[in-house]
Amino acid sequence: MFALGLVLLAGNQAKSQGTSGESAIRNLPREFFSAVKAKDTQVIQDSFHADAVVNTTLDAGIFATLGPANVADFLTRVGTSEAVLDEEILSIETRIDGHMAHGWTPYKFNMGGNFSPCGVN
Repeated sequence: MFALGLVLLAGNQAKSQGTSGESAIRNLPREFFSAVKAKDTQVIQDSFHADAVVNTTLDAGIFATLGPANVADFLTRVGTSEAVLDEEILSIETRIDGHMAHGWTPYKFNMGGNFSPCGVN
């Protein structure tokens, strides 16, 4: 359901420079998906930059397609889901260059206690 390519800019959460800022950036994916599991749409919304775009890969046979969405739709889907949405981050590889950070996060996803997809954010 949520095989996402998320652009989460941690500048709001990591205002300080140095180790504390890097630590906040590295913790952002786990904090984000904990908020998804708790359906805490305010924390989720605060994780996104105002101009963020959410993309989902869609299986189209041999090739995958990119399905655009928006943050508001994502928040609605999470907030109104009857199932527990549990995306377990298996590891986090983060690269930081000034105000830009990129995370590579393999995951397992369970919806309502049932295994769904796995992949990489």
